[in-house]
Amino acid sequence: CNLWRNWLDIQCNSDSLFGIINHWGDYGAFMQTIAAPNGTYGGHFNDPDQLLIGNTCITDDEARTQMAIWSIIAAPLIMGNDMRNVSATSKAILFNKEAIAVNQDPLGRQGLRLGPQNTTEVWYRQLANGDVAVGLLNKDGQPSPKPCTTWNVTQNGYLQACGGGSGNLLCFNGWTLETAQNQCCANSFCAGFSFDVTYGSGCLKANTDCGYVKVGSVLTHRTYPSD
Repeated sequence: CNLWRNWLDIQCNSDSLFGIINHWGDYGAFMQTIAAPNGTYGGHFNDPDQLLIGNTCITDDEARTQMAIWSIIAAPLIMGNDMRNVSATSKAILFNKEAIAVNQDPLGRQGLRLGPQNTTEVWYRQLANGDVAVGLLNKDGQPSPKPCTTWNVTQNGYLQACGGGSGNLLCFNGWTLETAQNQCCANSFCAGFSFDVTYGSGCLKANTDCGYVKVGSVLTHRTYPSD
């Protein structure tokens, strides 16, 4: 295997997409030392997960953003869409020759974000011929997280996150229920949490999409989506 996944499984929404982009910007300099061409495991590549392009869960601008950033960070371009239902716009993004050329540059060097997280960011990648590919990312149009005011409560069990342990954002012990709610609300990637009323323990979850697990005194509090 010449690639490996990094961090959380991508979910079909913009919060998940930009969460992965932010993570790669924050830790890209370290990950660059591991992967191609001269890293500890040269010839191998970090994988931020599949492309959402071609699905209706992100906008066309967000799809262009993913294609651009994935190309700059030398990510595998693995489509995760229904090939029978791809719009002309999505097809044009996926077939963008300039982006693909950057992604497949023979130097194979992972690109980086220039500076810390910001509303506007510059990303860059060194290419084999000495050129530098540059991407300009403007997050100003990203919607703010919805207010966290309504909860769907499941008693005597919890809703499991897909991905097993990797679907948990963090686990805790000795928290109050109010603390768990506040921490989940403050994290735009938190889909809900499990909470053991006896020990104040549980986990914040990136998703709650992989079934119900029956466990004694555990409650699940899940953010309830609303427009």
